Amino acid sequence: MEKATLAGDCFWCMESPFEKLKGAQSAVSGYTGGTTKNPTYEDVCSGKTGHLEAVQITFDPVQTSYEDILNVFWRQIDPTNAEGQFCDKGGSYLSAIFYHDENQKKPAHYNRYRSGSGRDQFLKKVWGDSGH
Repeated sequence: MEKATLAGDCFWCMESPFEKLKGAQSAVSGYTGGTTKNPTYEDVCSGKTGHLEAVQITFDPVQTSYEDILNVFWRQIDPTNAEGQFCDKGGSYLSAIFYHDENQKKPAHYNRYRSGSGRDQFLKKVWGDSGH
């Protein structure tokens, strides 16, 4: 089994699409990326911990590839919104991919994220070619 850790939107909303994937053993909500060990909801909402709401998916790579996981992720988020996701605003709702090893690093890299999100035109308008 492998793990994928992804942040974007409210973590409760992120679980269901991943739980439906063939080979997904679990999708568990939590906080990641911050400075406080074992933060509470109140800690994260204060905006002082730097944590993101995330979901960690445990999956069988024989049945579902990491790239399949990322494709589902890109359909759940809006990486062009710097204020959060959809109706959820604030730093804890920003999008991020936390790779677990070098095999996950390359597909999680920004260029893949950018083209996979389907928002290349918008991103090029905002950042120009420097984002490649």
